[in-house]
Amino acid sequence: MGVLHHQAGAGPCVDAYRSGAVITLRNIAADGCRYPNFQTALSQGFQSVDAIPLRFRPNTIGALNLFRTRIGALSSEDSAIGQALADVATISLLHERSARKMPR
Repeated sequence: MGVLHHQAGAGPCVDAYRSGAVITLRNIAADGCRYPNFQTALSQGFQSVDAIPLRFRPNTIGALNLFRTRIGALSSEDSAIGQALADVATISLLHERSARKMPR
């Protein structure tokens, strides 16, 4: 969970993790009623965010946040790139987890 989500106690990342679905806030200021404590993102200069679940088979192991300094949603191309980044992050996390379990 990201620092902003941790400080707020909720946010798109938490919902993406729990639901396994992409959560998009096109305009944090306008859509803030969904996550009132997440407004701290605005003070950091962010205007919109997409939270993409990190999925492995039927399990969601986390979420990747893509923060933007502009209002709006990801293009279909950027959304595909974001999913690819989430997939790579998932593989990396699972690889690290299994490497730690291996006897040395």
